[in-house]
Amino acid sequence: MDNVQKQIKKLLLLFLLSLSVFSFASAQVAEVYDETGMLTAEQVESLKQMALEVSESYQLGVYITIVRDMQEYGYSNIEDFTEFWYDNYAPGWEGTGEAVNFCLSMADRSYDFFVHGDMCNAAFTDYGKDTLIHDYVLHYLSQDDYYRGFEIFIKHLSRYIENWMEGNPIDVPARSSEEEGPHPASDGAVGLITSILIALGNLKKHKRALSNIRKATNANNYVLASQIVFNVRTDTYMRSSTHTERIVTESSSSSRSYHGGTTITSHGSSHSSGHF
Repeated sequence: MDNVQKQIKKLLLLFLLSLSVFSFASAQVAEVYDETGMLTAEQVESLKQMALEVSESYQLGVYITIVRDMQEYGYSNIEDFTEFWYDNYAPGWEGTGEAVNFCLSMADRSYDFFVHGDMCNAAFTDYGKDTLIHDYVLHYLSQDDYYRGFEIFIKHLSRYIENWMEGNPIDVPARSSEEEGPHPASDGAVGLITSILIALGNLKKHKRALSNIRKATNANNYVLASQIVFNVRTDTYMRSSTHTERIVTESSSSSRSYHGGTTITSHGSSHSSGHF
């Protein structure tokens, strides 16, 4: 019975949503949808006008979407949710489907920078999407300054598209021949030789420092007779032990590597998602 009630609630919610955003789903190419009410009417209109300018200039849909909880729509993964939203409520530019959508699910503070279409996927690479969000937007979201975060997001879209149109999409930084250095084999050989030379130097230094020291034959030579008296004078070697521990730093475990270009899902979309 509980499952039936949940399904009825979900269907009712989707029906009400379809009524409330009917114009949003009717080939709108720029829209700001906020079901939480955390943006004022003036802020929504301002962001919508900014999105419309970018949309008309480059022929793509530009969307800002804020929902209370994506699980109310039956989704627990923000990327799956934005693909569902694109299919039903944010169709992109008519004829091409080109679109970007910055979506928030406030219940768990998830975000997704959703991209769809040949042009948009090429202009917004994996590296480019992450850079835009992490370097320019997340700071404002973490401070609950949502309007400013969305404003910055929309303003940077033009720069990414312009760079792509000029044949220089914002992607993994190119390395010059000087920066690339030697090949891995040469690099390893140089490192090995350097390590050996340093080790030999240290050995010679310690050898000179210990040249006048002689090894004692038993522990008695290290004890002052006037201080400690031994009844038994036997040296017995018992055992030795070592302990090793692998330390993983936060930066090494959480860093991402980029190989250039865009990773596109079977839906034809690409994403940059996380939490704020």
